[in-house]
Amino acid sequence: MSVPMSELPSVSPTYPVPRAWVGCVACYAAGRLVGEWNDAIHADEVSCDDLHRANGLTVIGGSHEETWVYDHENLPVTGECSPADAARLGRRIAEADEWLREAFIAWIGTGIIIEDADHLPDLESFIEAYAGHWPSFRDFAEQQVDDLGILDGVPELVQRYFDYDEWASDLTYEYDHADALDGGVFVFRNL
Repeated sequence: MSVPMSELPSVSPTYPVPRAWVGCVACYAAGRLVGEWNDAIHADEVSCDDLHRANGLTVIGGSHEETWVYDHENLPVTGECSPADAARLGRRIAEADEWLREAFIAWIGTGIIIEDADHLPDLESFIEAYAGHWPSFRDFAEQQVDDLGILDGVPELVQRYFDYDEWASDLTYEYDHADALDGGVFVFRNL
């Protein structure tokens, strides 16, 4: 069941831009850190010549033709990666509406994602899975009780015995969640 985007709880666009530290492989192998930070979407456009010029170096001889992403910020990958992979993922993240980017990155980070034909996280699947930004998963679970009318018509005396914690625990079979930067959580339907 898909919820219209206008009905989803929103999050402010505070998530920093994904960035990648692109370095020269030959220099790194020689024990020198020659590289620079770039927006991830441009990581595959950086050449060794660019890196050497930016660091005030002139390379004479040797094979300084390959670059690599040795560090990154706000990219949902573990460890190093190729500049092409960093750029492809950065571009996919940039395709999401700005107010959804933090949630999209969190969804990718859960590892339970759907990929498209290009083996990138599928933005449409994310939008279908996204159930909003909540103060806590328990708050989401309580809202589900209200939305589904589970306790409608049940006397108030009996409602006090409803186990919201157990209900929230059961919902984890149908929903995933990931921490948001503000301390809340993003909730995603398992598709």
